[in-house]
Amino acid sequence: MLFRSTRLGARFLFKHAPDCAFFAEDDLVQKFERVFEEQLMLADALGDVHAMVIATFSVAKAGYPVLREIGMMLVTASWIPFETMRDYQLVTALTETGRAFLKSQRFTLGRDVPIAAAVLTDLQSPVSLFTAEPSAEADEIAALREVAAEGTYPAWLWIEEDAKPELPERNGGHSGRLAELSRNDRRSSGGNWEHQRSGRVPSEDTAKSGEHN
Repeated sequence: MLFRSTRLGARFLFKHAPDCAFFAEDDLVQKFERVFEEQLMLADALGDVHAMVIATFSVAKAGYPVLREIGMMLVTASWIPFETMRDYQLVTALTETGRAFLKSQRFTLGRDVPIAAAVLTDLQSPVSLFTAEPSAEADEIAALREVAAEGTYPAWLWIEEDAKPELPERNGGHSGRLAELSRNDRRSSGGNWEHQRSGRVPSEDTAKSGEHN
């Protein structure tokens, strides 16, 4: 996804529709930049990520498409969603080492609701993985620790350490445990869950979206 300012707003180009420019009025552009400012900066800083975009549009009388609503989600090079730098680093470490895990996604949960980043499933008993950014406030960290302590599964935390702590070593048995994760289990660490494994890429019809390179 690329967008450049115009006299009345911005012009958007999406990778999967490179020959069709979408225009947006200035108020939508300002809202998009305000809501997704951190994600846009993070995408530029990391480089090897994709920005998945969902939007609605109408066609102007002159024949060109005009965006009416737009949302965005960052995913890794392996198409796994992430929110923050440490979330990205954790997911990258899991995929590069071939770990099996469930990735949490917020969907309707607010950004201030603490949830596990993921749950490791290639263990005899799953382990919830929690991360906090170095800039996190004390009350945010306290809320995250509380959720981790009250969860169904043991918790691994990356909060105060600069370097990522060692992850629990795999010992097999994850495939059977996946079927045992009930709806209540999934809620125990917050968020909604999506099964991820290194090298697994969703089909092309998983999302109709643009991509930021």
